[in-house]
Amino acid sequence: ERRDEIAHARERVEALLAQLSPRQAEVMRASVLAERSTADAAAELGITPTGVRAAQVRAMAQMRELCGARSPNPQALNLT
Repeated sequence: ERRDEIAHARERVEALLAQLSPRQAEVMRASVLAERSTADAAAELGITPTGVRAAQVRAMAQMRELCGARSPNPQALNLT
C-alpha cells in the first residue's frame, strides 16, 4: 500500500512539473527533488544561486495555485 502511495505522489508531482515552464521544472528537479543545495543546482544548471531561488519561489507558488493552495509568500503571488 505504501508503494502505491509513493507511486501516486510521484505521478502527481510529475503532473504538476509538466504544467510549469521547462526552466522552472528543470530547476525543481535539479534542486528540490534531487535534494541538492542551491549552489550545487546553480552550478549544474549554469545559472546563479539567486536564479535558482527565484525559479523555486515562482514554481512553488504556481504548484500551490494548481493544487488550490495559495502561497503565503507575497512575492510569489500573481506570477505568470
